[in-house]
Amino acid sequence: MRRMVGLVVCVLLLAGPLAFGATPVDQTSVLNAGTHFATPIESATNSADELDEIIWTEDWEGETIDWHAVNGLVQEDHYWMTSDYMPTDGDNWRCYDPGIGTNGGYDNHWLQWLLTPELDLTATSDPVVTFDFRIQCEDPGGEPEGYDGWDGGNVWVFYGDGMMDVIEPATGPAYNVTSFYSFGNEWLMGTGIGGWGGTGFSDWAEVTMDLSDYTDYNNVQVVFAFCSDPAYSTSDADGLTGYQVDNISVDDGDTNLFADDASDPENSEMTMLGGLTASGTVWEIFDGVTGAPSPDHVLGSDTYTWAITHWWETDEFIQLPELQEGESLFLDVMMIGDLASDDALPLGDRPHWTCFVYVEDLDSWEYASNVGGVSGNNYVYTDTPTDWTLFSEGYGTPWDITAAAGSNIKIRVEFFAPSEYENGGNEYTFTYAYFDDFIIDHTSVEHDVATLDWLVPYPVTVNFPVPMTVTFANQGVNPESFNALWYINNTARLFTPNPPYTLNPGESITVSCDWLDDGIDGWIPTTAGDTELLARHLLDGDQVESNDELGWDIVVDEENYYQFGYDDRSWESFINFGDNTNIGPMIHVNPADNHEDLDGFMFNLLVIDYWWYAYNGNEWPDVDVDYDVHVYAGGDTPGAELWSTTHTAVYDPEVGNFVLNSFDVSDVEELQGLTDCWVWVELYTMGTNSRCLPFPLASNPGTHANNQKVYDGTTVSETAYDYFIHVSTMEWQDDVEPEANNGIPTEFALNAAYPNPFNPTTQLTYDVAVDGHVSLVAYNVMGQEVARLVDTNVTAGSYSATFNAEHLSSGVYFIRMESGTFNAVQKIMLLK
Repeated sequence: MRRMVGLVVCVLLLAGPLAFGATPVDQTSVLNAGTHFATPIESATNSADELDEIIWTEDWEGETIDWHAVNGLVQEDHYWMTSDYMPTDGDNWRCYDPGIGTNGGYDNHWLQWLLTPELDLTATSDPVVTFDFRIQCEDPGGEPEGYDGWDGGNVWVFYGDGMMDVIEPATGPAYNVTSFYSFGNEWLMGTGIGGWGGTGFSDWAEVTMDLSDYTDYNNVQVVFAFCSDPAYSTSDADGLTGYQVDNISVDDGDTNLFADDASDPENSEMTMLGGLTASGTVWEIFDGVTGAPSPDHVLGSDTYTWAITHWWETDEFIQLPELQEGESLFLDVMMIGDLASDDALPLGDRPHWTCFVYVEDLDSWEYASNVGGVSGNNYVYTDTPTDWTLFSEGYGTPWDITAAAGSNIKIRVEFFAPSEYENGGNEYTFTYAYFDDFIIDHTSVEHDVATLDWLVPYPVTVNFPVPMTVTFANQGVNPESFNALWYINNTARLFTPNPPYTLNPGESITVSCDWLDDGIDGWIPTTAGDTELLARHLLDGDQVESNDELGWDIVVDEENYYQFGYDDRSWESFINFGDNTNIGPMIHVNPADNHEDLDGFMFNLLVIDYWWYAYNGNEWPDVDVDYDVHVYAGGDTPGAELWSTTHTAVYDPEVGNFVLNSFDVSDVEELQGLTDCWVWVELYTMGTNSRCLPFPLASNPGTHANNQKVYDGTTVSETAYDYFIHVSTMEWQDDVEPEANNGIPTEFALNAAYPNPFNPTTQLTYDVAVDGHVSLVAYNVMGQEVARLVDTNVTAGSYSATFNAEHLSSGVYFIRMESGTFNAVQKIMLLK
């Protein structure tokens, strides 16, 4: 008899609610004991710091440090220049980079302005601007709610004291986009900014725009603007050549006020800018604010002209000290205001503020919550408190800037809110937001031992050893001796080696979760089902209770079932594959990598599952997304492709962005009898649904990175992350022909099991009328396979097989027989 293992591959990129793909299987059939996604056990928080020293403060009462306003978003370089590409009658003004694409093109995250000189329209009666334009940029399609275009161009008027409008065409091609994502979200100007977008304007067209609304102003500039979002540019599609303008003329009747046809760029009065610099500032130092924490002065704003980000930042560096083990640095600030959130708006358009830190050693601005440049942001979208409140009290925790210790930093406050907008008939008007008492706090903990990094490797199966480990670390400033225990469903166990442990500041120790004196390395589960694991240290006088214990709620599989995976049962990162096409996570499924006892196992791949979390940078998408899934032969590198499918992840508004896709591949002959294989989820980030990016979930840093890869169809690349990828198995027999009874039946039949009900075995007889392959499989009521009794080629005859359910629980089961076109199912009942 040759033993083999049947596997269920679960590419589990994120746990969450269910939404099934194009070829779904029931979620309950995927894994044999419910969800296998571990749930961390939470504990209480209580901290007391030994050291609490303010090393820097700013209350705007004296000459502590100089600050300055940065108004609007500024892109340093401009890319407007004259060009003879696709001319009208000579050179034209073009927004492009000659080094991008075959004929020059544009990059991601541009905001480019081509401005006429300031024109005095006060003496005019019917001023207009006429020009020719041509544009080739990303096609609209798949934008988040509130937008209907990505990259594009339009025409603005700058006038008065920092005022600006988008002008609608009077004659000529009308704007085909009414709300650009690039202007509105990436450059924070809000929704409703229209213009020309897409590849449909490949021919030159003439446009005339009315300027009569600006005859009260003597400083009017006509501005040709081009804007792009952070993904998909000429580098992705060579035909996207940017924005071209020619034959610009501003006239009042027969009087020409200005003209430029790009024929003499050295003497042109046109101005080229990268980005937008707003005139004026929303920031002021106010005095006499009621209840201000400092006596007289606070930083704030009580006016807002347009929906553009404004920053207030330090001119000089603040030097942070080097830290000893157990010491930390935190940034905090007091605030008050009426900056209210509106959940009906896209995130980027909601009123918000945040804080950035520039770390000299990194040479970059980072969110204050992530000064190491890890991920995420700390935009404050919730309502700003109307009473003076510390950020750490109003929003849960101060910003930890310990990662910048020993470096020089600058601090920036970013503020964004529309002056007013209409939403469902309700007008919102921003009034004020004030900030005071910025501080950097140098803290340490006298006594703190942390329980960290509990690794529970797969498989976790009844009567199968699990080599679990837990790491303890001394995060205080004093040496510590402490005891520790780990628990299974509230039953205490000792670690190996046995405590107590002694650690100096900054030191850690990794210990094994082992059975007492049994001579076996690891925990051996004895009961299937939900299990609570908890590790806890017992240090008297520990001052940070929030890290005293660590635990998981996990599922133990029944005997003869095995789930394999390479993650540490926690997640810390969403992995963004950016604007690259045809790329995604790949795993090497090799049971021997999980446990040495499984070396050489063969398996049948039955089901492929994967989760993703769709997010487009601002809004949750409400569209379906296409993917490919591939399976390749095993080995050191992916071999021949064994199977693939193209499918659609269907958006379900009741489920949201956590989507599970499941595929039954048990009938794919090429995926049976494997010793290892490679599974690749090929993600598309372009096309109709280009901004509905899936974010695979992962541990960071990975503990099994040798099995976790990134693949682009050609090259396998290493990654520092562990994706949540799992394989579930069931032991079965093959290549042993059942013993036949006398006589050749004339038709197929699955006869009644005897006994039925049974405990724990029952006999199954069946008739095979024609030579061929026969399978006899037992399932539970959730559709999960629990035993494969027969799976081989037989000659015609009558046969019997025994179903031993000793390892199963009482209940109803189903026996399914298949041979050629014959298919029969019988219900049986196990009573223990």
